[in-house]
Amino acid sequence: MGGALVQWYLKYVGDDLPAAVMVAPWASHSTIEDGMRWLPLDPIGTVLVMLTCSTCPFIRTPEQAAKKLISPKSVYTPEELHARLSPESFWVMYQHNPPFWRPPEQVKTPMLWLAGEIDAVIGVEAERKSAAHYQADFLVVPQAAHNIMMEYNYRETAEMIHNWLREREIK
Repeated sequence: MGGALVQWYLKYVGDDLPAAVMVAPWASHSTIEDGMRWLPLDPIGTVLVMLTCSTCPFIRTPEQAAKKLISPKSVYTPEELHARLSPESFWVMYQHNPPFWRPPEQVKTPMLWLAGEIDAVIGVEAERKSAAHYQADFLVVPQAAHNIMMEYNYRETAEMIHNWLREREIK
């Protein structure tokens, strides 16, 4: 949800940030395409999300949450992941689609856009397209799922982010 909120901020509040690092964020134009990826992953959970207007059914068990959010190499177990999750707003996801949402056309804030190579929630191509729209630097984190910073290579990912910020003299 953080990526959706940053995009909203840049459009409606101000394009005044020193930088934005987007870690597996919602796609820039619509969540519908990626939402269709979820149906085969979890048909029951996807239908329940729509019926309840809550994301909780999508992450209803440690196994379901892990299948969608982390890789088998994650530094978190499915149980640890599940214990750290909280309900996210279905409405943010819903409103991040036409006709309610269109991304800003020109953004001056420097952006780094990270995608997980094996993200089951948001596809790499949608992330690549979104990064291109914002003229963001785009990096695919190898063997990472959606919760990129919970993966075994989180230190290398943090180092990539740190280096990107230092190159831009952002402290």
